[in-house]
Amino acid sequence: MIIRTAITPDVPAVASLERSTFRAQAYPAVFLRQAVDLWPDLICVADDNEAIQGYALGAPSASPNDAWILALAVRP
Repeated sequence: MIIRTAITPDVPAVASLERSTFRAQAYPAVFLRQAVDLWPDLICVADDNEAIQGYALGAPSASPNDAWILALAVRP
């Protein structure tokens, strides 16, 4: 398994994991796509070459060297 930055083709798998983990509170796929475009260094996935097994989503804060963790999920 490798941890790498997310790319656009990962969005459907990340969105599926997001929905199964957070249900009604899940971020919509369009937001996750925007996150990949806007903050490419702040969204990463755990990939085992068969499926995305987890992801972490961050967002920049007002402080230049800080970021927020918005979501973190791992498949059971």
